[in-house]
Amino acid sequence: PYSYLAAAYEGGDVAQLQQVGLSITTTDEAVLRFPATAGRQYRIVLGTGGSGHHSFEEFTFRTWTPPPGDRFDAPIELTDGDYPLYFKPFPGTLEGATLEPGEPEPFSPNWVSIWLRWTAPADGLFEFSLGITDGTWRILEGDSLASLTGEEVQTGWTREVTAGDSFLIHHQAWTNSDKSAGCRFHAIPANDPFQEATDLGSTELITVSAEPYASSLEPGEPQWVSENGGPFHPGSLWWKWTAPRSGVLRVRSEFDSRFFDEMIAIVRGDSLDTLETLAIDNDWFQEILLPVTAGEELRIVAATPNTRLEGSVALTLEFRDAPDNNVWFRALDLGNVVDVTGAGTTIGTIREPFEGDAAAGGSAWWTWTAPRAGSLAVIADIASEPEVVQVYRSDGAGGLVPAAGTTVAAGSSGGAKAVAVSEGEQVW
Repeated sequence: PYSYLAAAYEGGDVAQLQQVGLSITTTDEAVLRFPATAGRQYRIVLGTGGSGHHSFEEFTFRTWTPPPGDRFDAPIELTDGDYPLYFKPFPGTLEGATLEPGEPEPFSPNWVSIWLRWTAPADGLFEFSLGITDGTWRILEGDSLASLTGEEVQTGWTREVTAGDSFLIHHQAWTNSDKSAGCRFHAIPANDPFQEATDLGSTELITVSAEPYASSLEPGEPQWVSENGGPFHPGSLWWKWTAPRSGVLRVRSEFDSRFFDEMIAIVRGDSLDTLETLAIDNDWFQEILLPVTAGEELRIVAATPNTRLEGSVALTLEFRDAPDNNVWFRALDLGNVVDVTGAGTTIGTIREPFEGDAAAGGSAWWTWTAPRAGSLAVIADIASEPEVVQVYRSDGAGGLVPAAGTTVAAGSSGGAKAVAVSEGEQVW
């Protein structure tokens, strides 16, 4: 094929000529673009290659005002921060743009370029992404064309940044090329560090939400979640809460469905190296019930193995008072009727020293007086964890001794073995 050449020069004679633009093509049209300064004279040479005689049939000259971002020292400032790919047009146009001497070498001499600059408004995560686009995109750093360092972006580019970090985005392509790019900034969540845990005070019912995007695990922090072979980016968020009085704390979490293998935990300690894990839940639906003591400060952590997924976690804290019949001497009196039903909960309760390991999770108490001599049977319907049903008698010295007992599985009914009682005898 024949080649067509168009070149632009400036200079007073042949010996002083300096090339300012060049276009070589094998198509029927040679397009020459070069930066021009008002009042300056330029010389344009046109030529062909190959055998035979060929001529240029038409010449068209057009001038453009250089668009914003045409020069390295005057880039377009991306002040809005976020330009989501496909949802918000990325600034800049190549129409009328040029190439400067000293720019990174273009793929084609007919390419032009624009420059954009993004500066981090805070510590966080900067992401640059490409859609269907022509030409080349580079993320660069440097104070001059000669000192530029960086890399060409193929599909996307991510970097953890510190407030004030600045990056140049350099795009080279044909003037009428498709330009599909975007960038996003995610600030590091305020409660990402352990020491910056969000203080929930002593509130008794609250729901809070946060986005774990751009969070991380600190040095010394437990590996709460598995990376499952990765490469993922595990991270955590922290809250702290102080018990208003003794009772039980219920914590529930709800992660967006795009998350997986997430977890919550309740811990105690003033630093990462002194943490004591009190409860942890990494089931599909996370919920923790934990007895607490008045004035006790606890920390709640929510973690996910991939903090590059957009979404949120909602955390609900609910405090409940321990039931009045938590101790045997405040047992609820069921009277002395033959058939009687009582109800209650062991949530938020503690065990008394004489109860032993059978009541490790806490206990609730009732008392009943036999209307006549006979046999007592206690039937319990258990809703949650397996529990122990135990009958006690008075030891005659102000204390109690066990009479009979059995363990009842969750979601079933069962009870203590039959206990012989005498008329007027009080049991617990």
